Amino acid sequence: MAKATGISKTLFDQHGRITGFKETFSTGKTTGFFEIVSHAYQYKTTAGAVWDWQQSSASDRTHGRKPTTVPKIGDHSAGFSLSQKNGSFTYVAYNIDFQRGTTDMIAAVIGVRGSVSMKQVVRYAQIMASRAH
Repeated sequence: MAKATGISKTLFDQHGRITGFKETFSTGKTTGFFEIVSHAYQYKTTAGAVWDWQQSSASDRTHGRKPTTVPKIGDHSAGFSLSQKNGSFTYVAYNIDFQRGTTDMIAAVIGVRGSVSMKQVVRYAQIMASRAH
């Protein structure tokens, strides 16, 4: 998360981050649906997880992602989308940043326009949130 937001790892740790992971599943294709990404970061306190969620959401806004309406997931949530043309394809990325208790999470899908949707990300995020403590 430090690389994505431009905030030092030390600052995340000072806010009580215990551990975290990023997992990417890719089809290896350049057409259709091709990637699911998830992040989860565990904090000592809810306040630390909320701080991380605020940083993540702010980073999405400053990196050109457009806020998108999503249902509330966890204690705090925000949805974003990004569209980019590459040759004859338009790729889209949908992600939801959300926080539940002491955990901050991100769920995202990336693919060719029309092959992925925010609805898919909502489902992934709901599954992730149901497993967070």
